[in-house]
Amino acid sequence: MAVPLTAGATAHALGAEGALLASIVLICAVPTAPSSYVLASRMGGDTRLMASITGVQTLLAIVTLPIPRDVKRAGTIAQGSKTATGTELAHAFIAASTERSS
Repeated sequence: MAVPLTAGATAHALGAEGALLASIVLICAVPTAPSSYVLASRMGGDTRLMASITGVQTLLAIVTLPIPRDVKRAGTIAQGSKTATGTELAHAFIAASTERSS
């Protein structure tokens, strides 16, 4: 989660927004390409470790990729016409996440 958040913050600071910003965050959030296993194999690396890393990253991506969308939706729900407090944002985030999973 740190890499996509850092990349997104950096890209935003440099003026990226909209689809470009979303693309940067998404590209940084997806798991390592399975081709890394082939590269490890060809270069004498630890293929079992590489397969494990790719598998864990894929499973984590299933859970973490929707988070930025839910945070944005929660901010919109909580904010309305006023500035949202941390508690309101947390409650709205939970509501948005629950709504997504149902």
